[in-house]
Amino acid sequence: MGRLYNNRYIIRTVLSYALFGSLWIYFSDSILNSIAGDEISLLQTYKGLLFIFVTSLFLFGLLKHFVYSYNKEKAKREESEFKFSKLAENSNDLIFVYRIKPSPKFEYVSPSSLKILGYSPEEFYEDNELNLKIIHPDDVKKSKNMLDNFTEPVILKTIRKDGETVWTELQLTPIYNNANEIEAFQGISRDVTERIKTRKMLEENAERYKKLFDENPLPMWIYELETLKFLDVNQAAIEKYGYSKDEFLAMTLLDIRPEEEHERLRNDVKFYKNEVQVSSPWKHKLKDGTIIFVEIKSQAINIQGKTSRLVLINDITARIKAEQQLRLTRIGVEKSQIGVFQLNDDGSFIYVNEYACKLLGYSKAELTKLNIKSIDVNLTKEEWTNYLKKINDAGTDTFETVHKKKDGSTFPVEVTINNFQFEGRSITFAFVQDISERKKMLSDIIDAKNKAENSEKIKTEFLAQMSHEIRTPINAMINYSYLLKDECSLKMGGELKFIFDGIEISSSRIIRTIDLILNMSELQTKSYIPQYVDLDIAKISSDCINQIKHLGEIKKLKINFNNSAASTILKVDEYSVHQIIINLLDNAVKYTAEGQIDLNITEYNNSLILSVKDTGIGMSEDFLENLFKPFSQEESGYSRRYDGNGLGLALVKKYCDINYAGIFVESEKGKGSIFKVRFPKK
Repeated sequence: MGRLYNNRYIIRTVLSYALFGSLWIYFSDSILNSIAGDEISLLQTYKGLLFIFVTSLFLFGLLKHFVYSYNKEKAKREESEFKFSKLAENSNDLIFVYRIKPSPKFEYVSPSSLKILGYSPEEFYEDNELNLKIIHPDDVKKSKNMLDNFTEPVILKTIRKDGETVWTELQLTPIYNNANEIEAFQGISRDVTERIKTRKMLEENAERYKKLFDENPLPMWIYELETLKFLDVNQAAIEKYGYSKDEFLAMTLLDIRPEEEHERLRNDVKFYKNEVQVSSPWKHKLKDGTIIFVEIKSQAINIQGKTSRLVLINDITARIKAEQQLRLTRIGVEKSQIGVFQLNDDGSFIYVNEYACKLLGYSKAELTKLNIKSIDVNLTKEEWTNYLKKINDAGTDTFETVHKKKDGSTFPVEVTINNFQFEGRSITFAFVQDISERKKMLSDIIDAKNKAENSEKIKTEFLAQMSHEIRTPINAMINYSYLLKDECSLKMGGELKFIFDGIEISSSRIIRTIDLILNMSELQTKSYIPQYVDLDIAKISSDCINQIKHLGEIKKLKINFNNSAASTILKVDEYSVHQIIINLLDNAVKYTAEGQIDLNITEYNNSLILSVKDTGIGMSEDFLENLFKPFSQEESGYSRRYDGNGLGLALVKKYCDINYAGIFVESEKGKGSIFKVRFPKK
């Protein structure tokens, strides 16, 4: 119908043009005829008609071509619109045309709007601002900005009719009019919610992986399989190996492996597959040169297009060393010079070491077929059952018994049994030592002790007897000398007085020497038993001065006593304290030719200080180191100038120890000495 209509339009146009031309020629020729002759007029008429006919045909052809082209374009447009409509109707994407001129409205909305946004096309047709209302407030600005740039699609948060938020990808294409102004938009909106969720999930997973990698307490790294170069390392690896991250990234796996493992590493990576690989032990070298043992778990991954492996490292150095130590322990147990047995609850042997076999004369195969009752001559089945209950409670026990060898001979042993729980099982070990030699040595020691005690008793009795035998005549001599001295006191001259003083000094010296020897013997045999009682140190000091005073008078020495302590009562052993003071005073008198001797008692830091100071010969610094050793004297041999046996100060030191006192000495050769005894106040 359209084509027919168009042809009629062309015919009417041509006929109208012909009619108008004919009328114009007719009237124009009529005017000419009235002026000119008939022949000229007729000729003009024919010529005009011919012109009209030719130009009409031309116009008809021209108009027909125009109409044909117009119909063809219209048909194509209608076909395109039909295809677009079908495509839009069946598409999962929302396709729309939004016209802004002359007035804003939706010209077309595909049915998929209901599925994507929950709104029907009719609702969009009725509300020309619905497209703005459904945009989430967070993305309103983004939606406005997209009007300035149509090249890239924009992802917008969109609110569905049911209130659910979805993500849509919107692509707008402007439609221009003849004035090159935008009069409409063609848009495609696609639901990309799942894509966004997947991307977020991937981002979260990547972040989770990154966190797991960076914060893992175990060292981790990624290396390129082809070059073995480190691509990334975590903080634990940096702290464990001592390298900085930059240092790691400039290194390869070979740099942290001992040279002897390089070839093994190269061969190993050739056979790596995609699945997880677990291998151990490997040796790794720390920055400080320390070698550690590690277990490696690795997984193939792709990093920036590079075939790589993600590696988790577990330091098993402690475990390897423990295993090595366990092997050494097993060897040590096996080679031990003590018999080792592992027993079942019924007393049968699970394990025996080499020395156990040597002790009993069995092979391992023979001995592991026996039980404890087969080798212990003192043990019955009932006793073992009762003993096992006891050892289960106590955990350990040591006792002596007698074991029987394969040849029937017996020997004494010391057995230590340990019982403990391991993985829910009761484990019993027995450690057996042959004590035949020990028994013999013990017997010999007892015999020797008895002999020594008997010898000591004889020595003590001998010393006591000798003391009695020597003291008795000496005391008699002293007493007789005193009687003679008294009888001759009126007639005694200087020479006779010197003789009597010599007898007194020599006699006292002999008795003093005997006392020192007996006291030292008593201390060395540990037969001296101290008796601690409360005593006045000042009184004991005064008694000692009175006892030694006559010796000082003979040498014309002045002995001074000064006590500045508030209290001098201490819990001490009387005899040993008396010996300390008398020996110090005796030494002072002995080694002082002239001058004086001072005995002072003072208090200091909850202690009582007793000091004996003389103006005698003094001592060298070298001799002070040996001062308290028995028989030590600075001058020795027949040429020595002073008497003495070197026991006095040695006894003083031992008696100080008995009373928990300390002794100190200050001395200078040729200027005298000072001895200080510090008694703690208890």
